[in-house]
Amino acid sequence: MVESACQEQLDFPPSLNLKKLGAHMARPRHQKGWLEKQRGHWIGHWYAYVRLEGGKEVRRERERMLGPLAKQKRYQAEEELAKLVAGDPATSTARPDSRVSFGWFYEYRFLPLAKGRWKRSTQASQPYVVTSHIIPTFGELRLDKLNRFHIQTWLDGLGKTLSRGMVLKIRNLFRVICNEAIEQEYLIKNPVAGVKVNGGKPKSNRFLSLEEIARLDQNLQPRERVVFRCLVLLGLRPGELFARRWKDWSGDRLVIDSAVYRGQVGGTKTEQSRGSVWIPKMIQQDLAFYRLNANYSDPEEFMFGGRKRGIPMDTHNYLKRVLKPACLALGVVDITHQCLRRTCSTYLLPYGTVKDAQAHLRHASAKTTLEYYAQELPESTRQAVELMSEKLFPAAEKKERIN
Repeated sequence: MVESACQEQLDFPPSLNLKKLGAHMARPRHQKGWLEKQRGHWIGHWYAYVRLEGGKEVRRERERMLGPLAKQKRYQAEEELAKLVAGDPATSTARPDSRVSFGWFYEYRFLPLAKGRWKRSTQASQPYVVTSHIIPTFGELRLDKLNRFHIQTWLDGLGKTLSRGMVLKIRNLFRVICNEAIEQEYLIKNPVAGVKVNGGKPKSNRFLSLEEIARLDQNLQPRERVVFRCLVLLGLRPGELFARRWKDWSGDRLVIDSAVYRGQVGGTKTEQSRGSVWIPKMIQQDLAFYRLNANYSDPEEFMFGGRKRGIPMDTHNYLKRVLKPACLALGVVDITHQCLRRTCSTYLLPYGTVKDAQAHLRHASAKTTLEYYAQELPESTRQAVELMSEKLFPAAEKKERIN
C-alpha cells in the first residue's frame, strides 16, 4: 500500500539503485524569487530543487505569505523574501524529495542501512515495533507533513494503553528514523525532537511469591519442573537455557556462551552475559536424573530440545504453549520470562551482596566479578545461591538430604 501510493504520487520505482544515487553533481543556483500581490498581501515565490530516485533533479515552486500591503513596502517584502530564499537549502543544492511517504523512506532508505548494524534479535523486534505502531498512523504521510503536535498527541494516546517502556521505545525509534532522514537530506529538522513521553503503564515488578513457587514446583510435569527450577534458581534468560547442550554442564558449573532467539542459536545478549553459573546441589541432582531418562543425552544434544532432534526450544513458543497454560491451570497469572529472572534476583539479594547477584545474573556491571572461563566464582555467590535454593524449594532440599 505504501509502495503503490508513493509510486502514484512521485512516479519513481521503489527499488534501490545505490550506483545512481548522487550521480548528478549539485549545481549552484542563484535566484531572488518574485513577488505577487494577492488579496491585500505580498506573496513571495521561489524555486526549490529536489532529487528523485536515480539522481534526477526537478524544480518545484514554493510560496509564502510575507505580510499585508498596507503595512509592508515592496522593498521590505523583497528583503523578507531574500531571507527565505537564502535560508532554504534546496535553492542552491538539490535535496532528496521530502514528499516521499514515511513508510517508503522507512522501507527503502532506513531499513537497508539499519539491518547491517542491528543485532540478530533487534532485526526482528525493531521492525515489529515500527510496523505495529508507527506505520499504521504515519506510513502514508509525507515526510514534509510530519509535525511535532501530531506526533505528541498520538504518543500521548499510546501512553493510555501501552507500558511506559514500550512508549519510550516507539518514540526513540521514530526519532532515529527521522534523524536518518535528515542525514540523507530528506528532512531539514527532526519532527520528533522535543516530543515527550507522558503516561504509560509502569514497568512490571512482578515476581513469584513463595506460595506460588511451591504450587508450581509441586504440580508441574517432571521436565517442566526442571526447567522452572533452572530459570528461577540460576536466573538464566530462557534463550540461554534452551541453547545449553549437555557438554556445557560439568558438576557445579553451567557454561553460558550462546542463546536461542526465534529458534536459532546465536550469541548471548551482551558480551558480559557469557560466563559460568553456579549450580546448587538440588539442580545438579535434577539434571542427573533428567539426563538418565532423556531421549537424547549425548554431549552435543540440547538439554531441553524442541520436538525434533537437534532443534532448540523456541523461547516464545515455550512461554505461550507450555509455561503460561500450565501456570494458569494452577492459578498463577502474569507469568513472563522476566518475572522468573526477577524472582531469582529478588530472593537472592537477602543471602548475598549486590555484587553476588550481579555475578550470578551476569549483568553488564558484573564484568569485573565474573570473566568467561577465567575467574573462580566467589564463594559468597555459591553460598547465596545454595541458601536461596533451600528457601525457595524446601521440600526438594529436604528430600535430597534424606536420600
